[in-house]
Order: sequence, then structure tokens, then C-alpha cells
Amino acid sequence: MDYRIGITGAQGSGKTTLARYIDAHYGIPYVDAGVGKLMSSLGVKVGERLPLYERLQVQMEIA
Repeated sequence: MDYRIGITGAQGSGKTTLARYIDAHYGIPYVDAGVGKLMSSLGVKVGERLPLYERLQVQMEIA
């Protein structure tokens, strides 16, 4: 069975640490999706604050 887990959170909250733990403990490969680059390619300024609705729209396009 294939598993895909998406982890989101604020900068510095431990997302990468958690993802690497899951990789090591459960054998589910850690893949850095480079979401910042992907968002930039969709025209989103990564450091810019967006209203929640707009951010959700971008995330739905990525998913």
C-alpha cells in the first residue's frame, strides 16, 4: 500500500524533523516537495501574507 503524508505548519515548527522521523521509523520516504518554488511558479509571492481564502485556493491547486 502506498502512503502519502503532507505536513504543513509554520516556519520552524518541526515539519522536516517530523517528516524525517516518519521516514526513519515507518519507512515512508521523505520527499522535499519544494512548495515555496511551486507557489512562486503559480505567481504567489512566498513571503507575502495572503488572506486565508487565497492561501487555501493556492493549496488546492497544488494538491
